[in-house]
Amino acid sequence: MKKPQIRFRSFYAKLVIMFLFMGLIPFLLMGMLIYNVYSNTMYENILGNFSMTDQIMAKNISDLITEIADDTEYIYKSSVSDYDYFYELFEDTGMSETGRNAMITKILRTILYMNEAIDHVFFVTPDGKMYSSMKAPELLIDEQEMQEWYKSHYLIGSRNVQIMSTHETKYYRNSQKNDFTIYRNIMNTATIRKAGSEVLGTLFIDISADYLKKMLTQESYGTNHEIYVVDSASGKYIYHSQKQYEGINAQNDGILLDAMKNKESGYLEQKNECLVYQKVDGTNWLVIDRVIPGTIEGAYKMIRNTTMLLIVIGVSLLALVYMYYSKKLNKPVQMLKETMSCIEKGDVDARVHIDSNDEFQDIGNGMNQMAENLNKYVQKAYVAEIRQRDAELEALKRQIQPHYLYNTLDVIRMSAITNDDMLVATMIDSLSGQLKYLIGTTGNMVILQQEIACISNYFKLIEVRYDSRFSLSVEIPKELWKCRVPHLIIQPVVENAVKHGLRPNKGPGEVVVQAKQNMDFLEITVMDNGVGINKERLEEVQALLKSDARIAEEDIKGMSIGVKNVSDRIKHLYGNEYGLEIDAYEGMGTIVKYWLPLIWEDV
Repeated sequence: MKKPQIRFRSFYAKLVIMFLFMGLIPFLLMGMLIYNVYSNTMYENILGNFSMTDQIMAKNISDLITEIADDTEYIYKSSVSDYDYFYELFEDTGMSETGRNAMITKILRTILYMNEAIDHVFFVTPDGKMYSSMKAPELLIDEQEMQEWYKSHYLIGSRNVQIMSTHETKYYRNSQKNDFTIYRNIMNTATIRKAGSEVLGTLFIDISADYLKKMLTQESYGTNHEIYVVDSASGKYIYHSQKQYEGINAQNDGILLDAMKNKESGYLEQKNECLVYQKVDGTNWLVIDRVIPGTIEGAYKMIRNTTMLLIVIGVSLLALVYMYYSKKLNKPVQMLKETMSCIEKGDVDARVHIDSNDEFQDIGNGMNQMAENLNKYVQKAYVAEIRQRDAELEALKRQIQPHYLYNTLDVIRMSAITNDDMLVATMIDSLSGQLKYLIGTTGNMVILQQEIACISNYFKLIEVRYDSRFSLSVEIPKELWKCRVPHLIIQPVVENAVKHGLRPNKGPGEVVVQAKQNMDFLEITVMDNGVGINKERLEEVQALLKSDARIAEEDIKGMSIGVKNVSDRIKHLYGNEYGLEIDAYEGMGTIVKYWLPLIWEDV
């Protein structure tokens, strides 16, 4: 029986009244409260935005300095021609100075192009010999200027990296650049004693102040502030938007450095401006924003007016829309929405019941029928997909295990023939640990600690087999040991590193396994310092990892079968956003990086 129209209108009036007292009036009161709070905190919020920007800038500068400081260590690792170590270039008394200059310049040029921010690299020995590399158009050095520069900044006995404020690079002829310099003494590493006392020379790396400007302006916003970088120890500008100020004392320009020295960050209010500052980690530098209060107040007024206008418009539209649609649409639409949300979350047994004798009832009946059909489909298709995926994972796992076991047994056999002593017992004990992990472990998931223990057992065999020529280094924080990972995903890659990376190399080698938390990912890195992979072969392997096609073992060459199988297992378990990445440098080594979901043991 149809309800009386007057009764329906009465209920609608109650909805409107409820909207006024429970929706519109509280909304207006809340808007006024937010406006009042906003009025009191707007200034700090905007300064907080500047402070956050300064933090990003300081982090970028710190990363640049750290990267350049790390580049200075390249000189210890570099090798040219028949000289494996830098100090050998100075110990060879039979080498001509022209030849030595060419080799040292080659090393300096490599450092020069490690980072686009570097303008010049030069090396000066204690006896005054100079070697340099620079970018065009600066091709000649002023030896007298460089000698004076070296003498005024050489630190006797210091092995630490030093940072020098922005200055003119007059020691390069016709140079008009302003650079700041990172420099350190290079020690003679021929012996431990010499490494602690004998200085081969000082390495200077000039970094472009223009590059610093580029970094700062990328993160900066608006025109209502100026950004500086100041050395709080010397009081001098490292960077200023006007070059003529670089190198002068910042306190003469109104920068209150004494008030900033004892804090990592903050802001100082002055009569006509505000100074927001942030310390650069690892240095005495400060990133300073000089903010004009009048500009902040202007932005505040604009945002305030816009906020009030949006509140008025929003309340008006809300009232109109509610009055028009609540009578006919609100209840059935809400019911349909809630049911649809339940179905989206996986509750395919959810049903909607609408007794309105109109289109909403037809839609509800259609949704109920759709949910019923979906339920039947899930029972058939989803279960079949799970079974297919489990079968594929098991096949991949079985494909890896025999390959691994055969190689391990071959190592034990060769070591027994070669050594003929009790080392075999140690190797068999390591093999037992591996077999227990491979065969005794149930399920597809283990904790990271178990996976690393299997690799350690494997490497005990490798160290014996190759007379301790190869070593394993594990760098994993304690808090990640309990992360859950798929069973047997790291060992195939470590085995490839030994077989295809270290073994072809004549000298000693190392495999490093690292892990860290990268946002919501568990990032695992396996790298070696072996022979690496040439560019063509690397492109083939990378294309293979990206391919979704299943490829037979006989169609995959060398190291690719293990890496491909591990990548496929990860993608099958977690999806295509996870998997492996591989990179290599011919003659230097190979890096394999895992991307896995961060799953803890108790999940």
